[in-house]
Amino acid sequence: MTRTKSLFVFAVLLIVTYGVGTLASLFSTPALTGWYASLTKPPLTPPDWLISLVWSILYAVIAEAAWRTVRAAGGVRAARRELVAYGVQLLLGFSWSLIFFGLRNPGAALIGIIMLELAILATMSEFWRRSRVAGMMMIPYALWVLFTAYLNAAIWLLNAPAY
Repeated sequence: MTRTKSLFVFAVLLIVTYGVGTLASLFSTPALTGWYASLTKPPLTPPDWLISLVWSILYAVIAEAAWRTVRAAGGVRAARRELVAYGVQLLLGFSWSLIFFGLRNPGAALIGIIMLELAILATMSEFWRRSRVAGMMMIPYALWVLFTAYLNAAIWLLNAPAY
């Protein structure tokens, strides 16, 4: 893969990854000052600005992990399986935001975030086969989503009568 094509693939992966994140924020951002702000939250709940910062950093890291995987495979076609796994976990992440914030349904979102975590682990495994560095780059993302699952579960339990 030429340097120009490689940079183009990286740009596309960044745009797609941040695009999905931006679409998800259409559901989460309005809820932060309304519905979500009114919920009882568990210990260790970080401030909203920190959550946004972490997601912004993670999107860059996972986009680079996908790019490293494509490069290690020798191109997009050769990395099709890995990119499908990557796309599935992006879509599950988007759907979690839609369910949790858009539909205000932490119970259903908990199922969604468990599916997301499993998809991230599968993507990490696929990336690992092509590039150990790319696989390892998915670890912070998997850990953050696991932490988010804790927050999701606790919010569901602490606020059950409220919804």
